Amino acid sequence: MRTLDSISEVMADLRVNPDINWYAQENGKYNGYLPTETQPSAPTVAPTAMIGIWEFRNRFTTAELQALLNKAYDGDAMVRLLLLKIQTASDIDLLSSSVIDGVNYLKTVGVLTVERTAAILMT
Repeated sequence: MRTLDSISEVMADLRVNPDINWYAQENGKYNGYLPTETQPSAPTVAPTAMIGIWEFRNRFTTAELQALLNKAYDGDAMVRLLLLKIQTASDIDLLSSSVIDGVNYLKTVGVLTVERTAAILMT
């Protein structure tokens, strides 16, 4: 229970700190006052660089697409998985780790050069 002294302290805090949230609750019960800087902030949204599937495919040259298909037909499971993801996607997020990893894999297996990898992933 608050005493007259603690109420006086609260009133003094109000004069000093205008950022008091008197509606702070814990477990559904009023728990006194809480400075607003301890309130949770809005969640941050991860940046995206969304492009359409056609725009993404058009970033590849004909020779690169042929090399990609040859790798897939030769049985490269990672290239097949990348193709499946591209075929079933409606949009491509160029900042997504799976897109970056997939395009970098194409560089690793010789489908893309370093320069073309950077150009395809450019936002």
